[in-house]
Amino acid sequence: MTMRADVQNNTATGADSYGQPDIPVWAVKATVACLVWTKVRREVIDGDKTALVEDIRAIIPADAAVVEADRISNVKDRAGTVLFAGPLAIDTIQKRRDHLELALRRVQS
Repeated sequence: MTMRADVQNNTATGADSYGQPDIPVWAVKATVACLVWTKVRREVIDGDKTALVEDIRAIIPADAAVVEADRISNVKDRAGTVLFAGPLAIDTIQKRRDHLELALRRVQS
């Protein structure tokens, strides 16, 4: 695995006066070896709306402490050059024989 992913988790705890969770505060919890690629990138046009659909996948070591509530801030090569700018949300985690496969989604702010 030739890339490195900065995995973040939400460190905010508690709730506001209406009982809703506090605004997320993301902090890097680990840097994990990975390999990230895109499978499909296509443009979908529906009337006046245009959307770009991209299927981003990643594999990480099987012993990595990553959960679906985490997200990836950036994916870099070994020299530190950003290859995939984040944040990337983790939609699913699939356990394979010797690694974990992640389905990722770009987070728009």
